[in-house]
Amino acid sequence: DDVQAVHDLVIDTLKKAAEEGFTDDAIASSMNTIEFQLREFNTGSFPRGLSFMLGAMSKWLYDNSPTGALKFEEPLAQLKAQIAESGPKIFQDMIKELLLENAHRVAVEMVPSKTLEAEQLKEEQDRLAAIKESLSDDELDDIIKKTVEL
Repeated sequence: DDVQAVHDLVIDTLKKAAEEGFTDDAIASSMNTIEFQLREFNTGSFPRGLSFMLGAMSKWLYDNSPTGALKFEEPLAQLKAQIAESGPKIFQDMIKELLLENAHRVAVEMVPSKTLEAEQLKEEQDRLAAIKESLSDDELDDIIKKTVEL
């Protein structure tokens, strides 16, 4: 119902940002936040080593250097230089190129289901019942025995 209205609001907001840009203070505070997060690398309760590994793999999977995703100094310095040179225009251009003029944009409308959980539970119960039916008494006893051992 409101899908088109939300779509129009997002596009209009992006167009406004692309036309008007951002204030120098907004850009500076955002850059400070990003730089702090990159340097701090706070993973919360998630293991730091695993975070490093997943970051490395995000590049390595596409034949890039696995350490490339971990090195942020050079790209950060380049971005700061571009901001110093052109100010908010860099972000305005990115909004235009990557979001507004992107022909590969998609809108996904999600519709909640009040019965989804019950449907999934029923499917799982049916699947497990079918598996149980296919097992012999000996196989069932073996599974029960192994479960008790655990």
